[in-house]
Amino acid sequence: MGASKGVKFAAPGAKAVADGVTGAEGAAAAAGDLEAAVAAPVGGGAIAVAASVPGSGKEPTAQEPGSQSRNWDQRLASAATLYRLMMYNLMTSNCHCFVAHFLNQASYKGGGWDMVNVAIFVFLRGRYTSVGGFLYTWLPWAIIVGLGGYFGRLWFLYGYLIFCVPLLAWFVLYTKCCWRDLSP
Repeated sequence: MGASKGVKFAAPGAKAVADGVTGAEGAAAAAGDLEAAVAAPVGGGAIAVAASVPGSGKEPTAQEPGSQSRNWDQRLASAATLYRLMMYNLMTSNCHCFVAHFLNQASYKGGGWDMVNVAIFVFLRGRYTSVGGFLYTWLPWAIIVGLGGYFGRLWFLYGYLIFCVPLLAWFVLYTKCCWRDLSP
């Protein structure tokens, strides 16, 4: 694809989202549907939330043609406006909270989204935009874990687990006990 004139959310290894089409329609044209658009950007890839393709059955019902994309864009703009005013915090108010809030506003797959659901969905259903995107995401981690395992042996594994297990437990417990969506 050529240079994108519309949606420009790119990271190393990412392709242009749309060529000559602006707004959510451009992202939807590139992604195909919401599930692909939300799931596609796992690591190193483009980070974008796109509208579903009108007529695919995944968008809210509307009367006039093209209104699905406008409603989707309005919900995205509303979520962006709300989260723009909030302080970003890696532990409690992060990008997963924003996406969960947006998906709840859009009633995507019935709502009920939270940080953990979004993270699991992206991890299990996500696709990389290229081999370079995959390497950009996982190669640094593999090198660090490989060297740590080689030189540190079990001590490295213990340290890694002591760091990762409480962090994972925090996100799960916080999400299930304390996190609430800001949707009305």
